[in-house]
Amino acid sequence: MRKLHIALRPIDIICLVILAALAVMIFATNLNTHLYAEGYLYSFKFNPGFVNGNPAQTYYQKIDSPDRYFNSLKDLYMNLTGRIVPHGLLQFLLLFDPWVFDLLNTLALLLLPLLMVLWVMGKERRQVIPYWLLCFSLFYLAVSDTIPNLYLPAYSINYVWTQIIVLCVLYPVRLQLTDSKPEENKIKVISMIFVLGLLAGDTNEVVIPGVLLAMGSYGLYMLIMRKRLPVWYYTAFWGMILGYLFLIIAPGNFQRVSLEPQSGSGIQMFTLNLQHLKSIIFMSLGTLPALLIAFVSVFRFKAPCRKEDWYPLVFLCIILGGIIFTLLFTPIMMSRLNILFVGFVIMICLYFMHYSRLSGPWFIMICFVMISPLLMLKMTADSHRMKMADREYDLFVSELSAVQSDSVLVSPRVFLDPLTGKNSARPLAIYHQKHYIWVKDVLDSASVTQMRSLSYRETKPNPRRGVELEKIGYLDLNDLSGTMYISLKQDEDLYDPADISFTVYRLNLDQPVLRKIYEKLPQRVAGLLMREEPMYRPYEYRRIGSTVLYAIPSRKMGDGIDYLRIRMTAKNIKVTDWYLQNIH
Repeated sequence: MRKLHIALRPIDIICLVILAALAVMIFATNLNTHLYAEGYLYSFKFNPGFVNGNPAQTYYQKIDSPDRYFNSLKDLYMNLTGRIVPHGLLQFLLLFDPWVFDLLNTLALLLLPLLMVLWVMGKERRQVIPYWLLCFSLFYLAVSDTIPNLYLPAYSINYVWTQIIVLCVLYPVRLQLTDSKPEENKIKVISMIFVLGLLAGDTNEVVIPGVLLAMGSYGLYMLIMRKRLPVWYYTAFWGMILGYLFLIIAPGNFQRVSLEPQSGSGIQMFTLNLQHLKSIIFMSLGTLPALLIAFVSVFRFKAPCRKEDWYPLVFLCIILGGIIFTLLFTPIMMSRLNILFVGFVIMICLYFMHYSRLSGPWFIMICFVMISPLLMLKMTADSHRMKMADREYDLFVSELSAVQSDSVLVSPRVFLDPLTGKNSARPLAIYHQKHYIWVKDVLDSASVTQMRSLSYRETKPNPRRGVELEKIGYLDLNDLSGTMYISLKQDEDLYDPADISFTVYRLNLDQPVLRKIYEKLPQRVAGLLMREEPMYRPYEYRRIGSTVLYAIPSRKMGDGIDYLRIRMTAKNIKVTDWYLQNIH
């Protein structure tokens, strides 16, 4: 195998120190995370009743033997999902103390950008460490929902760890693309790459089609050019195909199609939705720093001397195109899915930078310094949210210990609430040695009576036929959170309350100067600067006379909210936005 010899320069040492500091921040944030929804579920042997049973009666057993572990994976495959590789990793790691995942996940979040850089640079090594720091920063900024995607076990393993497996398969392919052949046609190498291909094929329904398209296109090109490929290339390709077939034909996938056709959580195949293109473009906004770097690099671009040096760029573009095409068939386009393609966008941008006259270490550091304030803001916000989630978890545990009954109603949690659905309540309860746990009814008569009405000023009214904002209310639940109430007069023939959902954004600005600047911004730009409130469960509502009252979990209001935007959607289609100021 090729040995890597990297002589550390002062700038490399500086970059490594910064990376170490970032790793400490990530590890500290990871330590504050607790299990969330699927994390509780996969802590036990999977029970098919999670999908098609009575959530309150389903029983969960701890995994305390290899037999239960493999039976759990079998039941998962037959009843829920074909992604056995990530779920197998998840269930295995949840057998250990939480700090084990926290440590390994910190390493994974650093390893993924390193593999991205190694893929871009091929056999070159001189600027690996500065590129590593820049790539990590760009990737962290690009991911829409860093919580949960980067920190919670069920999400990070499914999205970050699986991409590590895919890039491990693609690295020898990268060397092959530029004719720098790794060891070929050795049984050990062929067998290892075949196994990696099998594992990679079972990782993700969206990414693998793009990878297979790129590998198949290159193989076809080489066939047309009458050039030979090493045996391991074919074994990796066919291993990935077999792994992907194993994923796609899983009976659990079809169970979800038949059981959840209307919820959006089932796998609805072959339904092309071109409206997703708009969402994909919006989800790509986080890659703007990388795209700007690529744009600047184009003006200082050094065209590769050999046509083979263009192959990696074309290969990446084919992967990206395949992923985007596959996303057009996704039932619901959630913002967190951008983690599936932003890494490849960043790799394309870094490839342009690598082949420009701006690929020196000092320009790389200038780019890092320019984006580092944004990186620190995002990482600090994530750290703060997880600290608040940790405090919220302590309040939750104290609520459980204060009640002797086996069935407990707890306050809704705002920062990280694992009670996302009725079927998640039972595994959470058993984990905490209770029979059943669910959230309190915040729309009962007592809560509605205690609710206080809020005053506000509506800016730029946006009237909509059939719906009118009547009032907003608020109720404190504990030291950290409360419930926001939205009262609407709505035509239920046009908008069924069961189809309504809300997205709430808020922003507080302490300085009057900042408020004046903010209020002069265009409405769309101002809206982008607001922080979205996390939502976890289907919205609760209650009819009161001619109005419908909706309850939404909310962070504690404190002295009030300076700016609030409420987006109403019906069946995932936007109805209207309300922009409010000075909410007290």
